[in-house]
Amino acid sequence: MDDQKGFTLMEMLVVTAILALVAGVAISLITSVIRSYHKSNILNRLQETGSQVLAVIEGRVRGASQINWGTCNGSSNLTITYDNQPIVFSCSSCGVAESNGYIAMSVDGAASQPLTSNNAASGVNVSVLSFTCDSSTGEVIINLSLEQPTGLSGRLENRASLNFSKTVVARSTYSN
Repeated sequence: MDDQKGFTLMEMLVVTAILALVAGVAISLITSVIRSYHKSNILNRLQETGSQVLAVIEGRVRGASQINWGTCNGSSNLTITYDNQPIVFSCSSCGVAESNGYIAMSVDGAASQPLTSNNAASGVNVSVLSFTCDSSTGEVIINLSLEQPTGLSGRLENRASLNFSKTVVARSTYSN
């Protein structure tokens, strides 16, 4: 008669294998959730920034009394007159490797104020800003590409970018 109490070596190995398998699945699931969370945060930041920038530029272009059509087509700069003040929208360091581009707005010749942050931890990288204009219809097409900041560490599969395009029709007079 075998009066020994406890588990056999085989039972311990089976339980250990099952626990290792469950732990592996759990770790994989948690890692996947964390990656999705980080990518979602980056995409939300890109979407929010792009929407805000387009709203500012759209509002100024719509209410512009003058648009400088000559410098608009395919350019990363747009000059308008809004409330009798010249405003220049421009892209600094856009598309430059190892640099975070940003969009700036200069009012009446004053120092440029950034519309986007190029901070590596909390900003975005503006890779493309272009304006295409049609003086016959008063349309200004704004193309904008935003991506995860260059300095933000992360795996390649977690990188995110968004493209925006907006057609705005100026309400006032046009000038060449």
